[in-house]
Amino acid sequence: MVAFVNTFTAAVQANQAYLNSITAAENFISSHWTNSITLRVTWDAQARGTNGTFLATNSFNLIENISYSTLKNALIAHGSPASNFPATDPSGGVGWSLPIPYARMLGLTTQAPATDDTVILNTSYNWAYNGDVTAVLLHEVTEGGMGRIGELGKNTDTGGHTLWSTMDLFRYNGRTSARLHRRT
Repeated sequence: MVAFVNTFTAAVQANQAYLNSITAAENFISSHWTNSITLRVTWDAQARGTNGTFLATNSFNLIENISYSTLKNALIAHGSPASNFPATDPSGGVGWSLPIPYARMLGLTTQAPATDDTVILNTSYNWAYNGDVTAVLLHEVTEGGMGRIGELGKNTDTGGHTLWSTMDLFRYNGRTSARLHRRT
């Protein structure tokens, strides 16, 4: 079961509808994932404008340079069939990057920072708080807390490292050696 340890800024504490959306998002995650993990999330709300800005953002750290064989073996140990994975490393040996809590769940690290993921809701939008905010929060937490990220080696982190992550494995096309599908 996924458990949450939350930190709320004053802006969040002052918004009961936002707090309700956080609870709904966490309840959804906890009821659909059986993996035992504790996610430490800091929640914030800031007006960031609506001209080219995101509905919400998140900030999280990665465990980097995980070998393909290590990642593949950890995923198999957690129930993924071996037949789901390509025989060769789609990253070409670059290495794989995972959000810390996801790597922790897979047994690839014991790191447990005070905050695994910081989620900031952009309050400049006219939120109805009827599920819209819950959906946005699910998006952000499943990225930074649960590893739903993928880069196909096209982007880099702040240190200039090329990024590959587990979501990239779902783009693998086994009919052509190590060719990956492009994002659309």
